[in-house]
Amino acid sequence: MDLLGVLLWLCLPARWMAVLSSGAVTMTRKVTLVQRSLQNIVGSSPKIEVKSFENWAESLKEDVVFTASPKSVREIQRIVFAALLCRKNVRVVGSTHSWSSLFTDSEQIQINLGNMTLEGGKRVILQPGEYPGYRTVRIAPGVTVGELNDLIVPLGFTLRSGPSIKEATVLGAIATSSHGAMVNEPAIGGYMTGARFVDGWGKILAFNEDTDPEVLKALRCNLGLLGVVFEFELKIFPQEQVNSCGILTPLKTLFNPEFLRNAVSKNNFVLILSASYSSLTEKEARSVLETGKVPTTWDSGNDIVLINIVDPDATPDSLNTSDDPLPEDVTVVSTGQEFYKFIKGFPRALKGINLTDAIYLDTAVLGPKFLASEYTFPEKTDFKRSANALKEFSRFMNEKSHTEGILPFTRFVARWVKGTDCFLCPTSNPTSLKVAGDAGHFTTLGMDGVIDTLQEGPGFSYTMHKLVEAWDNLGLEGTLHWGKITEVTNFKEKIKTYFRHDLGFFENIRRKIDPHGVFMNDYLSYLYDAFNNVN
Repeated sequence: MDLLGVLLWLCLPARWMAVLSSGAVTMTRKVTLVQRSLQNIVGSSPKIEVKSFENWAESLKEDVVFTASPKSVREIQRIVFAALLCRKNVRVVGSTHSWSSLFTDSEQIQINLGNMTLEGGKRVILQPGEYPGYRTVRIAPGVTVGELNDLIVPLGFTLRSGPSIKEATVLGAIATSSHGAMVNEPAIGGYMTGARFVDGWGKILAFNEDTDPEVLKALRCNLGLLGVVFEFELKIFPQEQVNSCGILTPLKTLFNPEFLRNAVSKNNFVLILSASYSSLTEKEARSVLETGKVPTTWDSGNDIVLINIVDPDATPDSLNTSDDPLPEDVTVVSTGQEFYKFIKGFPRALKGINLTDAIYLDTAVLGPKFLASEYTFPEKTDFKRSANALKEFSRFMNEKSHTEGILPFTRFVARWVKGTDCFLCPTSNPTSLKVAGDAGHFTTLGMDGVIDTLQEGPGFSYTMHKLVEAWDNLGLEGTLHWGKITEVTNFKEKIKTYFRHDLGFFENIRRKIDPHGVFMNDYLSYLYDAFNNVN
């Protein structure tokens, strides 16, 4: 746009707000006016469309959003400039594999970066230069975890630890500090070494960890607040040959901290999946149908868990466990019983396979679409905190199931990861915490639940809220995963307590990059005072 055009459009906000404040203008007409204004500023390309939005889990929906799919950096700049003039917010939406309200809002401009490429139309470019134990790649913004691995595995490399599901975009995973289950690896953002993006003025900025380490600490969990990233650089590692083993045992086995310490410290990757209500007998299931409550003869400590360990030396006998058989063909009263069929069929032992094949999976294997929330806290080398948290989970399941009936939990997930050099990562070491994890290690405990339960009863968010309260009462001093459901507690106060001084560092960087809040949304605005009012 030329200078004259800019000067003319600078008058737009006042005129536009006056029109939209008129009671005589219908909502449909207002949306049309906004769309037309945005398109006029952006130009012929990309096209600004009005659509509805729904996330992958079908748990978040918006009737009206403005969408655009830019193919060049210049088009991204024009979209941001249009948003600034029209007083609209911009959010980047990837594969929509997020349960959080952070990434959707009514009448915002949603940018889909799936059409963006690097030079020569490439999606991933291996960078020259050898580093001790790793290489780096430049990556286009819409690349998913699965696509990245598909492109680098033939070159002899792998992404060591990212979100388990292949469908998530790498950038979306970084924005929310997603992680895998590698014991000595950080969240995926910990591998990012540089990025180029469009800021809140529509300008292009570039940062790298050598010259701008503080900005990189903010980018590694940026919540979409630091602009539209159109290219970034990530560490990748030589492919490994490993063994993958699936070990079944009752949940109560995990109440022993020595067992956990042995399992986690001796394996590179440890992922625990518990199938809720898998130990119900036929008599107990019938009682649930008749009374609406789970009989007191049932104990969640007997539910079966899958311990998936991955290590070059892993064997099915690596852990001393008891594999108690469960009743077959029990009447289904919980989706957790259905999930038991998945963990029961998990391969007992796979030898000499690629690390990539061992730690990444397709969402489909996890069954129907589900809700998810996650709690993370620092861990000590004695693993007593993890054992107590797991024991408290079992006590909670028993108490609530006996009094309220089947809970909307399909599976319980436990993972252990290394800390991340990052301001807002749940797996960072905030200076405000009284309890710090030994060697910067963290425990992440999550719940996946069905959207529609088989039994009437409390909803997922309410039940998770009560579980988080129970964990907080143990003094675990944890926080929640940004990309999963956070409305299960007073998240504003929790992040204020957990991150405290690091919030200020992040906010100072955000203000410089986006002083007008172009990349905000309603939920982030609600949380915003936690970033500005830290005692």
